Amino acid sequence: MGTILVETGSFWRRIFLLDRVIASEEQKAGLARVLQSRYHKLCAGELYRADGRPLREPTEAVTLDTGMMLIGLSECLRSSSQAEKALRDIVMLFFGALVISSEACRKIDRAKLDLRHQLKMLSLWTQYRQNAPLMPVLNFAAALLSRDDRQLQQTGNQTVARMARALLPDAWAIYSKTVSFFGYAVDEPRIARDPEAYRSVPHGQAA
Repeated sequence: MGTILVETGSFWRRIFLLDRVIASEEQKAGLARVLQSRYHKLCAGELYRADGRPLREPTEAVTLDTGMMLIGLSECLRSSSQAEKALRDIVMLFFGALVISSEACRKIDRAKLDLRHQLKMLSLWTQYRQNAPLMPVLNFAAALLSRDDRQLQQTGNQTVARMARALLPDAWAIYSKTVSFFGYAVDEPRIARDPEAYRSVPHGQAA
């Protein structure tokens, strides 16, 4: 028996789930299509806008998307290792849907895909799951997205924390979409207005 975290009122609580499941090929293909659709929106500057500005490089936002997807898969599959395996399959399908030749795709070793940042996001979620796991994850993501932005780096932790809060709607959308493929519906959580309350991940840790 496993659990999935949902936010009710101001408290995160666990819902007990049935036995461990495995992601089907149909579910993985569907999630790859979700990534593809969101990638096009990222390239158009429609997702993860910080202070109204589109991201300079959408690749890092794909890392955030796949990190949130990994968290959702882990919650639904009740296994971080199975979630990682499923995500690697999904990313390969995603690559195949882009303008990458089939020959180039065949040369990509899914076992060697760099998922360090995604696994760090999952680790933070697991570490803080008893309280409010989402904001430490988003603080890490904000630091990751802003690491090449000198203007944001000069303004320090408070700006990064504000950026983390701005990431919430789009990050939650990919998480909720992921778990919906396994039959679960979750509402977007409410977060504290004071970003200092969630300074669990120091700025720069994403380097």
